[in-house]
This record gives sequence, structure tokens and C-alpha cells, in this order.
Amino acid sequence: RRHSLLDAVKQTKHQKPTQAKKYTIFLGHTGQDGTASNFAAFLSHECKREQVSCFYDADSICPGIFYDARIQDAIKTCEVFISILSPTYFKRYWCMHELDLAMQAGRCIL
Repeated sequence: RRHSLLDAVKQTKHQKPTQAKKYTIFLGHTGQDGTASNFAAFLSHECKREQVSCFYDADSICPGIFYDARIQDAIKTCEVFISILSPTYFKRYWCMHELDLAMQAGRCIL
């Protein structure tokens, strides 16, 4: 049976949390692509509605915060890293950096 992306997000809600994990979901996307940003915002909203902890940069990083360390910590502590692919995703440094961190940390990548 094929599962949709939202099914995967909803299923993580029922997994037993561990103390070391701060976020269930990390949303990796480029802000340079409106469609990807809109989809990331939609997924973030759905996670909140389903009470699934989600790192979404627009909601999770306050202005003035050293965002590199914040992003690294979020990726290292998330359960699932979701890459929202778009035409510009693979051209953006931060997208590749985040994906590399997720792979190094052994995160489940969707």
C-alpha cells in the first residue's frame, strides 16, 4: 500500500517519543521557490493540527538567533527529515547542507 506524505507525518505522532528527540519532523525546503515554501507552511500547519512537533524555519528560528547551530541541533534531534524538492532545491547551499547533516545523523529521510 502506498502512503502519502501526510500519512507518514501522522503516523509519527503515534511513535513513542524519546527524551533526546526535540522534533519529530524537520522540514527542509528552499525559500526561493514559492511552491516549496507554501507546501512547507502547509505541512507545518498540519503537524501543529495533529500535535506533531515540527521544525519549520519560518516558525522555529527567531530573528537574531545563530541559525546554523539551531538548524544543526534540530536535524540531529529530529525523527524524520522531509526534503521538499523543487526546481531550485539542489542549487541551494543550505538545502544541501541540511540534507548532508540529516544523512550524517542517520535520520529517516523522506
